[in-house]
Amino acid sequence: RRHAADALISSAAELRGLLTSMRDVALVIDRDGVYREIAPTNPDLLYKPSDQLLGMNITDVFPAEQAGMYLEAVRQVLKTKQPSEIEYSLVIQGHTFWFQTTISPLTEDRTLWVARNVTERKHMTVALHESEQRYRSLFENMIDGIYRSTSDGRFVDINPAMVKMFGYSSREEMLAVDIKKDL
Repeated sequence: RRHAADALISSAAELRGLLTSMRDVALVIDRDGVYREIAPTNPDLLYKPSDQLLGMNITDVFPAEQAGMYLEAVRQVLKTKQPSEIEYSLVIQGHTFWFQTTISPLTEDRTLWVARNVTERKHMTVALHESEQRYRSLFENMIDGIYRSTSDGRFVDINPAMVKMFGYSSREEMLAVDIKKDL
């Protein structure tokens, strides 16, 4: 009995250590959208302190339309017994955070939500998109002819000024040209 008690204490300590080292948020949410358990993983990424969040409903945290979608996702996961992924934003202490969340079936009426903070990735994606838009605008509107090509002599991209300089009627027509042979 003593050996079993020591093993249980040791196992619980290992589990606490594992949970506190995780950077993801782990939540147990039931089929009605009620927060039933919150693992002590990353309290800074919780909407409210865990003792206040326990017993709250998804509808208390998210806008009605969003909450409805998440409740439907919970019910679908419980019905199919298959995990599902969602991405969402949440304002926490005045800052918007983005989460990529895996919802997995845990019991007949409870799901496990593991939410990973992807805010930095989201910001990088937005910055990349904005950079691409700036590049595309410059490329399309420059008066100088610009093109990109492969090493074997095929055009990859051509701006309108280049098409006009060479007298082609369309970008598509010039894209079909073999640079090494035809130019």
